[in-house]
Amino acid sequence: FEGLNPSTKYYVKVTVTNADNLELTTTKEITTKTPTLVTNISLDKTHEMIGLSELTITATVGPENADNKAVTWTTSDSSKVEIKSSTDNTVTIEGKGDTGTTPVTITATAADGSGINATCSIDVFNGELIYTVEQLETIDDNSTNLAKSYKLMADLDLSGKTYTKSVINGTFTGVFDGNGHTIEGININSTEGTIGFFKYISRGTIKNLKVKNAVIIGQKEVGIVCATASNSATISCVSIESSSVTGVWNVGGLCSLPSNVNVNNIACQTDVTCTVNNDYAGGLFGGVGTATITNCYFYGKITGGYNDGDCGTIHAKKSWNPTMTNCYYELTEERENLTKQGSQFAENFGSMTTLPSGFSSDDWTIVNGYPELKVFVR
Repeated sequence: FEGLNPSTKYYVKVTVTNADNLELTTTKEITTKTPTLVTNISLDKTHEMIGLSELTITATVGPENADNKAVTWTTSDSSKVEIKSSTDNTVTIEGKGDTGTTPVTITATAADGSGINATCSIDVFNGELIYTVEQLETIDDNSTNLAKSYKLMADLDLSGKTYTKSVINGTFTGVFDGNGHTIEGININSTEGTIGFFKYISRGTIKNLKVKNAVIIGQKEVGIVCATASNSATISCVSIESSSVTGVWNVGGLCSLPSNVNVNNIACQTDVTCTVNNDYAGGLFGGVGTATITNCYFYGKITGGYNDGDCGTIHAKKSWNPTMTNCYYELTEERENLTKQGSQFAENFGSMTTLPSGFSSDDWTIVNGYPELKVFVR
């Protein structure tokens, strides 16, 4: 019966006709049942980031004896997150466009009219999400991959692997967002030149990445994060910790040879070694062309390199003049013929209580007595 009120008494008259065409009539009293409505819905995901890919969400509906446990699914912005398919209790969604700072809401609403619902916030990244070392290494597969945008979704440990070339060995023109995560244990031992985690960065961006316990050995043009960067490339919010880099020419703690690059918010705790005593070694860079360097520091030692002073705390070649603002250093081992660019820390590294002048508290904080980028503080 339809249109009946719940918990209401009704009288139902039933008439039947038998084979002899005689009518038999009876009246039956019935009372309609009060339906058991949905009182709660929980989703197996509440806030997820996806790429331009699919994701399945499942709803659990209670109570167990609810008469109608089906739900309907809606999206707050189908241009960014589309509902591909759904059943009573599951939905498959697909990322269609970058959500920026405003996530899309997927809502599961009880179909019984109770008004009960549950939501899941979805951020869509217009690129590839990296969860594993294997996914990281596919960036180097072809020129298409080298031009994409990537976001690191987990800390990665490369310990136990030894590379004989740069990990990303092509020309990277995309965006690599470390997302506040750490890549640990990069070990490169190469007889080639132009060696680093990235080989070339051209017009690309590296940001929000921490590198820890890296050991990079190569020939000419060797840096930890990249060998060379050019064509308005950007390196921003990068931290290098407890690492070392060794080469024979143009050796830098961050990058060997930047030209026409923007570099800002860099923490570099590393040792730089040039094995030939008449070539360039610098705390952040080897030789450096046109560059804007802002809010950076180097902490470590510089071994080898030019005896006439073409080695420096920030960059190697003293005759080049990149634009430097708020650059600092502290050496763990003094040496002669070292150009001391930037300013020495006012407080001893490891026992600082205040940020260096110019370092914004929006981006930096003090951790264990040294400046640390907030994006890495968890």
